[in-house]
Amino acid sequence: MSLPRQRTSTTSARRYPLPEPLPWAAVALPLAVAEDALARLDQHLATSPIRNGWCARTDFADACASLALQGDLIHFEDLVLHDADRDRQAPSQELTRAHAVLRTRRRIVAEPGWATSPTGLAALSDDPDGAGGQDAIPAPAVPSIDTAEGEGDLPEVDHAFSAELDDIDALIARFSRLLADTGSVREKSSLVYDPAWGESDRLAAWRQNVADTRILPPDLAATHRGRCLDRPRAAPAPCIARAAARRRTPARP
Repeated sequence: MSLPRQRTSTTSARRYPLPEPLPWAAVALPLAVAEDALARLDQHLATSPIRNGWCARTDFADACASLALQGDLIHFEDLVLHDADRDRQAPSQELTRAHAVLRTRRRIVAEPGWATSPTGLAALSDDPDGAGGQDAIPAPAVPSIDTAEGEGDLPEVDHAFSAELDDIDALIARFSRLLADTGSVREKSSLVYDPAWGESDRLAAWRQNVADTRILPPDLAATHRGRCLDRPRAAPAPCIARAAARRRTPARP
């Protein structure tokens, strides 16, 4: 469940303008240094015997950092034990959220295009409308039961067995109603969710921001996209920004 959000001006919150003109004199040198550092890191990791261990440890550290940005402290060791199903105590809600970020990072690495797809954005933002209904799973059809056919051929049954059959029919009817109501969206309480938040509009604005920053260097574009993903909880916004940058950056050996 998402935490209550502060009510802000949705008009200003949904706009992510770039400064015009960009202060290239101020950002050119730090940008070049960052790109050079990333290139050297990729080169060292490509031939390093500790590559897999370093990547795994970075995933854990990033998951803990994602919770720290939300004001929650997660110990590195507790997350490692929870991931290995060796918890020392019952996992807290914050630890569960950190593990969700960890699993999301691993999925993004395994499926590079998932995070920036409509399905991935909808899953990461808890917005069922974000996917545009493309991956909606239709409810399975419940076969109708013809109770009239062959009814006269049934032998006499006692009242106890007849009552059990009635209970089964009631259960089948309830199950059919639940299946028919699968696609309905439950109304969110205004005490928990801000009606003016506009999750779908924010995602649409972020997608427009992605299109507007395609002309920028990948590192600068990823930084701006990450700042635009102002998530109210520990959703892996940095993971989405890095996934968007990864699709633009050519793979290095």
